[in-house]
Amino acid sequence: MNLEVVVFESLELRVDPAAYRVERAGTPVSLEPKAFDLLLFLLSNAGEVVTKQRILDEVWGGAAVSDNALTRVIAQLRKAIGDDAREARYLETVPTRGYRWIAPVVRGQTGVRPGSDPGYEATQGGDRRRRSTSGRLAVGLIVLAVLTAAVWLLIADRRADHGTLFPRQVTTSAGVDLFPALSRDGRRLAYSSDRSGRWEIYIRAIDGATAEQALTADGAQNVNAAWSPDGRTIAYHSIVNGGIWLISVDGGSPRRLTEFGARPAWSPDGRRIAFQSQAGADIGPAARPANLPSAIWAVDIGGGQPRPLTRSGAPMGGHGAPAWSPDGRHIAFATAGFAISQIWAIDEGGGDPYPIALDAPAAVDPVYTPDGRAIVFSASRAVWRMPLDANGRPTGPPSRFVVETLDGLRHLSASSDGHIALSALTLKTTLYAAPVDADGRLTGAPHPLTNDTRKRNSLPAFSPDGERIAVMSSMAGSLPDIWIMNKDGSGLRQVTDNSGFEADPAWSSDGHAIVFRSIRGHTVGLYSVSIDTRREQKLIAYGSIDELRRQQGLVEESVVSPDNTRIAYTVYDPRTNSKALFLRDVHSATATRLTTGLPIVSYPRWAPDGQSIAVELLHDRGSDAGVVAVSGGAPRQLTSVRGEAWVHSWTPDSKRVVYAGQRAGVWNIYWVPANGGPEQRVTNYAGVGTFVRYPAWSPQNNQVVYEYGEVRGNVWLVDLR
Repeated sequence: MNLEVVVFESLELRVDPAAYRVERAGTPVSLEPKAFDLLLFLLSNAGEVVTKQRILDEVWGGAAVSDNALTRVIAQLRKAIGDDAREARYLETVPTRGYRWIAPVVRGQTGVRPGSDPGYEATQGGDRRRRSTSGRLAVGLIVLAVLTAAVWLLIADRRADHGTLFPRQVTTSAGVDLFPALSRDGRRLAYSSDRSGRWEIYIRAIDGATAEQALTADGAQNVNAAWSPDGRTIAYHSIVNGGIWLISVDGGSPRRLTEFGARPAWSPDGRRIAFQSQAGADIGPAARPANLPSAIWAVDIGGGQPRPLTRSGAPMGGHGAPAWSPDGRHIAFATAGFAISQIWAIDEGGGDPYPIALDAPAAVDPVYTPDGRAIVFSASRAVWRMPLDANGRPTGPPSRFVVETLDGLRHLSASSDGHIALSALTLKTTLYAAPVDADGRLTGAPHPLTNDTRKRNSLPAFSPDGERIAVMSSMAGSLPDIWIMNKDGSGLRQVTDNSGFEADPAWSSDGHAIVFRSIRGHTVGLYSVSIDTRREQKLIAYGSIDELRRQQGLVEESVVSPDNTRIAYTVYDPRTNSKALFLRDVHSATATRLTTGLPIVSYPRWAPDGQSIAVELLHDRGSDAGVVAVSGGAPRQLTSVRGEAWVHSWTPDSKRVVYAGQRAGVWNIYWVPANGGPEQRVTNYAGVGTFVRYPAWSPQNNQVVYEYGEVRGNVWLVDLR
């Protein structure tokens, strides 16, 4: 007997409600549940103007939500289907009224016999045609995952068994408690806390029967605790000293195991430790588990040379957060790249990594369940459980469990009794300004320019005269837009309107427009918008995601030169796991490659004189500030300190590169001479739970503006049984 399924077709879209599936030109398109509901509602009312209130009543069920929630979902829907609000093909905005689906819609039925070929679909005339599969997503390709969320994750949210977990709070610090580790029996917890002003490791009994004790107290910024299977030893990472260390749970002197690496994980037999080669630099709720070129390594407890288990870039992105299966046969890990994290695993005996959870934008921190028949990982405010077969391969679909009242879930740790400890983190940021003199020294106390911590204002850029600042601004759950403000923080106003993922703002040379990078639909491009009329102009279309992947990789960052004639941009090549700097004229399609791809370079920033470009140089020790001459030549490394150097601007004389630097776990603003010399610290922050980002030095040479953030969080316990 045939199963009749109603489908919608509109131009190149095909929507199958029963299968919870959307295709665009034969390629699956992923939508979050609310966006899918909205799409069905609009298709069912094609040609009609539907008011915002009617949408809220029928799609949200009359729930009390703001207009911003609707605007956010409309933007996500347009992005997913490749539509543009300015040149709408599908969804038209009707000013002051609502929205209207303007593309023709055909309703059809597909008769699918169980076990028969599903590759045919009905057309308007009732005939059947073969559906193309040539445009399907390639497994593991991060460039497409940037623009599409996880189809299978959303299907699981709707159709698989899932529920709500009710957490129990274990720690109550007013600061940050994170990186929890449960002992194998689930009776004790180790974690890191900043209560002393430094990261130290603490141990406590889950039932509170014994007093909490500080296991470390050496000020070496100790994190990533991991219990040995016998419960006698803690492995951890020291930010100050680097590498993996071992210490008895009874205290005493720690022993260094490796010279590099972080996030240790014990094998079930206690003989080996797997770890990630690069230490994570960020502790926020959206932090990547690892950056390029991190890979998973292993080392014997008795000593010897560590050996690599994975190769950075295969799969794409940095590899981190390893976890052993209970039988010791498999190691799961997270990968992180441009705007996405994924879960993979590898057999301990060798072989190629295999996917566990692909195209999941925020999947991190995997752990195995005690029976080894599932992997659990976190994604924002949910915990996911992926079932596995006897060979450790996923059988899917996963189950999703929302953790009541908590968000920013990270750092999962499982015990043999089925409990999972996790960190629940929050982040509040604001834009700060610090007064400086012409010699680059702080002359007064930093002060906030913005006060609305619900909105994140990042990537500040000064106008040529130093009177205004452009920022990338977003609220939780919405796409970022470009806003501008006066240099004192007043007059904040929006100049782009949620039509894409807008980033990297830079000013035109006359100060009347903002040039920015945007991802719209499946196309990456560079745009200009007038700050007076808000009229946009496309400067460069780098190409579709598919074209970029086939030709040379993904354009990840781009910025226009001070005279607006040239573009510097980076390209990540997934085939070689390299990232190179390119240069092209705004009015020409010819590009010049400035670097070879190794060392990996990121985040180019033009010197005001247009002769040099500052970059980040990525390696296992972290990142350093570097500079590349526009005339050519290899990058010159300017810093060489364990930690991070996240470049963002120059001083007006083009003599100093300005960056956010992490030194011994603490973030501050620094500059370093472009011709060589010691770095100089500008700000004087000391907290390990705070950070600074994206310092922009004023052309007037009297202030530096940057993002300042505070992380807070505690350890909680949930029961997955």
